[in-house]
Amino acid sequence: MRDTLTDDVPTSIVRSSRHFDQGSGEPAHMKQTISPGTGEPNRAIYSLGAAVTRFRPAARWLDEGERAAIELVAPDVRGQSILDIGVGGGRTVSLLTLLSSDYRAIDYSPTLVEACRNSFPNRDIEVGDARDLSRFDDGAFALVVFAFGGLDSVSHNDRQIVLREIHRVLAPGGYFVYSTLNRDGPHFDDRPWRGLRRTRFNVAALKQVARWAAMYGSTMRDHVKGWVKWWPMRGDVEDHGSWAHGPLTGPGLGLVVHWATLIGTAEEIETAGLSLVALFDDQGRRLEPTDTTVTPMFHVVAQR
Repeated sequence: MRDTLTDDVPTSIVRSSRHFDQGSGEPAHMKQTISPGTGEPNRAIYSLGAAVTRFRPAARWLDEGERAAIELVAPDVRGQSILDIGVGGGRTVSLLTLLSSDYRAIDYSPTLVEACRNSFPNRDIEVGDARDLSRFDDGAFALVVFAFGGLDSVSHNDRQIVLREIHRVLAPGGYFVYSTLNRDGPHFDDRPWRGLRRTRFNVAALKQVARWAAMYGSTMRDHVKGWVKWWPMRGDVEDHGSWAHGPLTGPGLGLVVHWATLIGTAEEIETAGLSLVALFDDQGRRLEPTDTTVTPMFHVVAQR
């Protein structure tokens, strides 16, 4: 097993996500046309053996924003049914089962599902795609969670498919909690070495790097190999203003992901028939859709 998430993925696979026909209209600012597409290039990366190392169980909050989002809904969902989408290696299993033993989880990577089952053999964890939740009944869950930017692994059009499916499986009044990469944050259309330069003068950034290193074993060797994967994709950015597609420059280099603004997320939620309850930055501060924030990722609480 290699250390870097994208180490075993040929550049041709990573780049095969280009020129996906989204049918989403004319972009506002387009350099090239790419997207996560059907999710297959990203799925290939998440299905590597190295993904098990990257996403190994670590029962801790991603950041204070994730904690705040779950704590906000906890009183209303405690003891009720929970669906954990994109469970990965199982980071969220122990956190969410503190709320309820009526817990189910899915991930579209068989590699990660197998690893998660090995860590939590008594939990209901299955291979499944968020775009097809037909195995679950209408109104089956009081809470659906899609943590750590999992929703960003599919294209803009497919996000609406996912959101409609989540709307269907949520009970009336049920909550959907997820995180998404910030189009207005520091990492969109960034260069991977810039973050290292910034950390020399930014104590908060140093703490973030230390947290990533503790959780995912990030090393300079990992970064260098990731840069090699990122380099051919460096100009592949499709920017529509309120949302965008582009390569990820942090841990997990090689993924082509979706980015969204706060206002774009509010509109996306409304289109899916959900109500926006709250937005949180990575420090756990409440945000408004009209705010401008440089948080790398923000957390969303929506309600059916």
